[in-house]
Amino acid sequence: MLDATCVDTYAESHVNNSAVTSEEAAKSAEERKRSKYATLGTRYTFEPIALETTGVYGTTTGTLLSEIGRSVTQVTGDPRETLWLEQRIGLAVQRGNAYSILTWVKRRYDETRHSSQLEPRRRQVDDGHHHERSPCTRPVF
Repeated sequence: MLDATCVDTYAESHVNNSAVTSEEAAKSAEERKRSKYATLGTRYTFEPIALETTGVYGTTTGTLLSEIGRSVTQVTGDPRETLWLEQRIGLAVQRGNAYSILTWVKRRYDETRHSSQLEPRRRQVDDGHHHERSPCTRPVF
């Protein structure tokens, strides 16, 4: 049985440990998964798959991917199978990161746009001229 997770390397709960060791967030995610499924006992074989949003694998995840790659290589005869597996996983992580960023940007844009529609677009000042308000329509990074 497999259970996969991708942890945010830069989350407050991981950033201090990740600054010291590159795979620390993934390793602790693997440990949490092992604890979660400890009651499976000997009936099942369980392997956690843990990656970080930076693409770093946990220790046992890297070993498991190498074993899977070697098994596929034995069937296909192509020694690049492990590399291709790692590339596919890396692309999935990148797509997930892009999706997270784009949804955050869209949400911020929608919030800003919605709040600016509630406020008047022009205001009258003492000199009698209309001055255009310039609400921020882009998210601030």
